[in-house]
Parts: sequence; structure tokens; C-alpha cells
Amino acid sequence: EKGEGWPGATFDFFNDLLQQNPQLKILLTLPVEREGDLARLHPLASPANLLRLMNLSADATGWLLRHPGLYAVTEEAVTAVHRATGGHPQLLQRFAYHVYQYHATHPDSMTTTPELVRTLLPGVYNSSAEELASLWAASTDTEQLVLLAASRMRYEDPLKTITPEAISDW
Repeated sequence: EKGEGWPGATFDFFNDLLQQNPQLKILLTLPVEREGDLARLHPLASPANLLRLMNLSADATGWLLRHPGLYAVTEEAVTAVHRATGGHPQLLQRFAYHVYQYHATHPDSMTTTPELVRTLLPGVYNSSAEELASLWAASTDTEQLVLLAASRMRYEDPLKTITPEAISDW
């Protein structure tokens, strides 16, 4: 037996189950205050596969953009990114990636400014459109319904928290 007690044995069980049944998918919901525990779920769950049900605040946007600590990010740039993405987690993650890539290829420019944000914005949106279109095409009818509910609720009230209960009620 691999692990004793919870959570080790539970994670081992699910890991083995997924390895033996690659067609099986697991959806895990987790309150934001427990997000720091996500690393304990590796290799079952990865931050790369994290999808937030609510938008990030401007402070969280700043933290995400500054997280590598390899370059400076002005407050004005944080505000510009937050306005451009609306705090949408996937767009923010992609924007952070584009900023990181830019600075990695332009070592003479180590400050993220609003001008740089405007320059990177089309690439962020274009790369998002392709991913979202392929995600939609590969989704089941039920998954498309959940995505439709979430997008409709976000459109109707961008500040309202989307919860599993709200999706179910929709």
C-alpha cells in the first residue's frame, strides 16, 4: 500500500485511477483560502490546470504580474492589465506569461509599463481566442452548458461571484 491515512492514500488512489483510466477526468473545487494547499495535490492537480470561478482583484493582479520578481511592474501597468482583463484569471495568467516572455527576450527593458501592456494586449487576446475555441470544440454538451451559464452570469453581473450553486440554479 502506498500511503497510510488521509490525504496521502487518497491522492495515491486517485493518481492510480487516472493512470489506469486516461479517459477519466476529475473536477475539484476548492475555496480560495485553501489555494495554498494546491501543491499538496501534485501530480493530481496542477496550477497550470487551475480555473478560478471568480475574477481576481487589482491587488491579486499586481501580485501575479510581480511574482517572478525578475522585473519591475508599475502600478499604472497593473491597473492597465486589470482593466484590460477585468480580472479574468485565464487572461491574467496569459498576460503574465506574455510579460515574462517579453522581458526574457528584451533584457534591456526590465519595467512593465502601460505602454508595454498596450503592445502586448493583441497577442494576449489572439492566443486566448484560439485556446477558448479549441476548448469549446472539445467540450461535452454538459461542459458547454456550464461554460454558457458561467459566461452568461458574468455578462449579466460582472461583479457577482459565480458559485456551483449559482450555475446549478441557472
